[in-house]
Amino acid sequence: MAELNGDMIIVFKTPDGEWGEFSNQYQAPFTYIGTRFESVEQFLYYMKAVFGRSKATAEKILACGSDSSALSKASKKQRVLESNSWEAVRSQIMRLGMRQKFLQNPELRRKLLST
Repeated sequence: MAELNGDMIIVFKTPDGEWGEFSNQYQAPFTYIGTRFESVEQFLYYMKAVFGRSKATAEKILACGSDSSALSKASKKQRVLESNSWEAVRSQIMRLGMRQKFLQNPELRRKLLST
C-alpha cells in the first residue's frame, strides 16, 4: 500500500505480486455469454477483436489462454480499428470484464470488498 494525498491506495503491477489478483492479467476464469476467459486481459483483447469484426483474431486470442505475451502478439495482428469508436466503448467493456471476474470468483470478490 502507498499513501497519496493522505489516502491509502493499493498498488499492483503484476499478477504475482502483492495485490496481484486485482491485475487484469491475473488468472481468474469467468464466462461471459457462453465463452470462457482466463483473465480480464484476454476478455479485453477478445472483445476488441470482436468489435473490429476479426473472428480469426478473436479465436487466436481465446487459444492463448492467460499467456500475456501471446495475447499481445495475437492482438497486434488484428486490423486497426478506428480509435475513436473503440475508445468510446473500451472503458465499458473493461468494467464488464472486471465485474464478471469478481462476480464469478467469490474469494476475489471478498478480498476486493475487504479493501
